[in-house]
Amino acid sequence: MWKDKANKIIGDLCYESYRKTNFKPNGKRKSKKHIPYTIPIMAEELLDCLKRDDEVRAKQIFMRLHFVPESAND
Repeated sequence: MWKDKANKIIGDLCYESYRKTNFKPNGKRKSKKHIPYTIPIMAEELLDCLKRDDEVRAKQIFMRLHFVPESAND
């Protein structure tokens, strides 16, 4: 169950990063070509948790995201 939540959060964070990089605030594309985007640090930490099967650390990240949502942009 925690792995499903981690995968959902990773997908949401990466999609948000993709949208910020490739689209203007009005919703139009910045360029016809794909602009590479970076994976947020929080998503990288969750990927590491999934790889190591570290449920405790993943749940700590979930709590951090719940109480301080702007930390996802770090």
